[in-house]
Amino acid sequence: MAKKQNKTYAVVATKPVYSGKVKKADGTKAKNGTKVQYADGRCETLLNPSGKGRKYAAELSQKAHVTNTGDLKVDKGGKVQRLTDTQAAWRGGYLQAQKDAAAAYKSTHGGKKSGRTKSDKGGF
Repeated sequence: MAKKQNKTYAVVATKPVYSGKVKKADGTKAKNGTKVQYADGRCETLLNPSGKGRKYAAELSQKAHVTNTGDLKVDKGGKVQRLTDTQAAWRGGYLQAQKDAAAAYKSTHGGKKSGRTKSDKGGF
C-alpha cells in the first residue's frame, strides 16, 4: 500500500474579507475572514467565528447551503443544495451559543445588554 504524504502549501498572498452590509460600532466594515491564495493557484476564504455566524444566519434564512464567499452551493446537476432539519438545528445551536457567550461576556465586563435584533439584517 502506498504511503500517504501530507502536503503543505505555501501561502502566497492573504487579503481580508469584509461583510458588505454589517458595520461595527465605529462605522467601519466588519471583517468576515481572510482570503488565502496558495502557491499552487488555489484560492480559499477562511472565516473567523463572526463570519461563520453570519454565514450560518444566511443559510438559515435561505434554507440552503452557502459558500464562504456568500454564493449558493449547487450540486453537479445544478440544483441548489438545501439544508436538512438536522443541519439547520446545528446552525441554530451554533448561533445560540454565540449569543450566550456574548451575553456572559457582557454581564461580566459590562456593556450593552441587547445585541443585534431580529430586525437587523446582516450577512453577505
